[in-house]
Amino acid sequence: DEIRNDARNCRVEGDRGNILCNSFGTHVLKPVYNATRAIDFDVLGYLYMPAPIFSPDSAHLAYAARNGKGWMTVVDGQVAAECDFIRAAPTFSPDSKRVATLCGQDGRRSLVVDGQKMGKEYDETFGEVFSPDGKRFAFQSRKGKQSLAIVDGTPGPEFDQVGPIAFTLDSKHIAYYAKRRKNRLLVEDGQESANISGNRIVFGRSPEGVEVASDGTHNSSEGPEKWISGGRGITRISPDGRHMAWLWGSPRSTLFVDGKASGSYEVLNGSPSFSRDGVLEILTLRKESFRESDLYLVRYIPTP
Repeated sequence: DEIRNDARNCRVEGDRGNILCNSFGTHVLKPVYNATRAIDFDVLGYLYMPAPIFSPDSAHLAYAARNGKGWMTVVDGQVAAECDFIRAAPTFSPDSKRVATLCGQDGRRSLVVDGQKMGKEYDETFGEVFSPDGKRFAFQSRKGKQSLAIVDGTPGPEFDQVGPIAFTLDSKHIAYYAKRRKNRLLVEDGQESANISGNRIVFGRSPEGVEVASDGTHNSSEGPEKWISGGRGITRISPDGRHMAWLWGSPRSTLFVDGKASGSYEVLNGSPSFSRDGVLEILTLRKESFRESDLYLVRYIPTP
């Protein structure tokens, strides 16, 4: 009868089948006759459960849940990790074969992958990410006042601040921004560089939506960072890493493809994006009148 995406603390009310969810007030969700359940009934036995997530291939379901003793990550109905506290939903690898949980235990934080603790424990852990091939992993951590990146369980150099970590499309290298005192640095495979030009490394998303880093020197005459400041776009990187696209401006946005303006559009969220065959696609609206508008799919084929 009602579904709310801000529901919290869902539980079964006695044996009547009603589901009580406390969010902004209490809402009674009454099962509809012959309705299909999207999640196994055992989920409702927990005291608290944030939104569940599906794996990229839609074959697996995972969620974090709290019972009377602590927290756990449940994958396809099986407990994959147990912790004192879990701050966020688990993360699937791009190949849907692995699951990572940022786990709190005895006041310390660690990353648990497929039930195994990876590396040491830290004061704080966040920003976990798998490589595009699903075989490597990294996360940000804090040790005292210092921040560092942990890659495949190995800690990197310490900084005052570490930005989000991204693997390259071939999964062989990593890159992230870091700050030490007043200096902003680019770190590639653990090596620090003061050259943070947007032309050199471009951070964005692959066609699968995975955060990646790509060498932006192929076609980009000007890096996207200058344009994105104050804009609303996210850089998208083609499957071969040779092309990139981003938006600047709102509500009507200019599309930049390989550093060059390529039209102005009123785009929908999620656009633009590259398909697996390297074609850039944009969902855009065009107003036919004050009350009517049409939806178009615009496709660009970047030149080699």
